[in-house]
Amino acid sequence: MHILIALLPSLLWGTMALLNAAFPTDLRRQNTFVIAGGGAASLLTSPLTGAAWSLRALAWGSLSGLLWSIGIVLVIKGFQTWGASRTMPLTTVLQLALNGLIGVVLLGEWRAPGAMGLGMSAIALVIVGGVAGAWQEGEGVGPSPRMRRTGALATVCSAVFLAIYPGMLRLAHVSSADAVGPMGIGLLVGAVIASRVLPDNGPLRGPGAIPALLSGAVWALGNIALLRSTAIVGVAAGFTFSQLGFVIATLGSIFLLKEPRTRKEIVVVLIGIAAALAGVVLMGMASAR
Repeated sequence: MHILIALLPSLLWGTMALLNAAFPTDLRRQNTFVIAGGGAASLLTSPLTGAAWSLRALAWGSLSGLLWSIGIVLVIKGFQTWGASRTMPLTTVLQLALNGLIGVVLLGEWRAPGAMGLGMSAIALVIVGGVAGAWQEGEGVGPSPRMRRTGALATVCSAVFLAIYPGMLRLAHVSSADAVGPMGIGLLVGAVIASRVLPDNGPLRGPGAIPALLSGAVWALGNIALLRSTAIVGVAAGFTFSQLGFVIATLGSIFLLKEPRTRKEIVVVLIGIAAALAGVVLMGMASAR
């Protein structure tokens, strides 16, 4: 039962990615409602975490919500330019790698005997896995070279914004549970900003708004599930299991949403997933030492 609880965040976050990819709509509309859904659900569920609101948590949590808002705008840009099956593995593994480096450089992690070797091997494996997942065979099926460049840039930048806030909260000595409610405030502010600054190509309400709102709420529920799982199985195992959602999103995008991939690309994607999963396991082992 504990393993099932630990796997719940990855299931929810993989589902979120598929919802966004399955119901594409106007960029402004999709981003606004995804961010708003995440913000509303975070505020509504924050009492479940037993959070203690404080000025410190409010400030840093709200900033985290704004950073996540920017990250999700870039993720959705990646979805719409080169597909979820390329965006999700690359952004996920880069987040894992960046969090690992932040932990080593700023937080003094992986100091136990053997931990550094495991951690660096993990980073190498997850990067290989992400690059393999985003690989395209020559000029084969799929996005044009220009779209690939745009998608890759958006995906890499998304990983930076989505990887910053967990380490930032730890440096500020704000627990994830205490940050959930304030993150909701930051997300709602981010939704308002997105509705104002993204290109206005039509009314804010319209087709795709409800799936976008639901996907944001699913992300927030995954965040709560992660807090619950880390309390049960530990931070290292809980965070490691939570990152497996990219497998669901990648394979679901290819086999359910029928994103175009050649046979050779699918083989490389599967190899990349295996490498990334091995890296996730090694990173969990390094964090547990």
